[in-house]
Amino acid sequence: MYHSIYNNIFWGFMLVLLDFRIQFFDVVPDFIGYIMIFNGLGKLRGQHNFFGKARTPAFMLIFLSLMDLVQLPGNNLLENSITTQNIWFILLGQVYVIIDLWMAYWICKAVYTLAGEHDLRDIAQRAKYRWYYFLYTSGAGLAFTPFLYNTSRAFLLTWLGLLIPMVITKFLIAFLVKGAGKELGGRGEDKLITDLDE
Repeated sequence: MYHSIYNNIFWGFMLVLLDFRIQFFDVVPDFIGYIMIFNGLGKLRGQHNFFGKARTPAFMLIFLSLMDLVQLPGNNLLENSITTQNIWFILLGQVYVIIDLWMAYWICKAVYTLAGEHDLRDIAQRAKYRWYYFLYTSGAGLAFTPFLYNTSRAFLLTWLGLLIPMVITKFLIAFLVKGAGKELGGRGEDKLITDLDE
């Protein structure tokens, strides 16, 4: 059933969002979550091809997230100034956010479109506004980052405050997927794609 596929994508998001580390090593690697999301999106192409469009950024995030498997000393902005950070690490983080936005866009658009087709206005509105929330919070974080090199540590804490709504909105998108599974999971099962290579 599609319902279980939506649920797998939801848990993929949870693995990405929940960060548990022992020393510098991530014991719940994000790439596993992105693999779950990637596989689930492939199966949901039978409901709408917009899910298929979200697979490309999900695939890219599998490999980008490998870079965060081990967090090197000095790369934690809570403990170290941004001026001590590796510039490539900062740029990689920016690319990560942009690709994450790309994936979220197609997932929200797929849910919005499907909900509209089945006259599920509540789900459609949630998909629309949660995408906007994620776009605005992520965009603010992206725009703010270049100014961190010329600001005080107090200003840095303001930037870190932007991370909280970014994480919250990503949780909201995860729960949008879970809710969509309950409403849309039983629709169009006759078109279920089981071969991910099709």
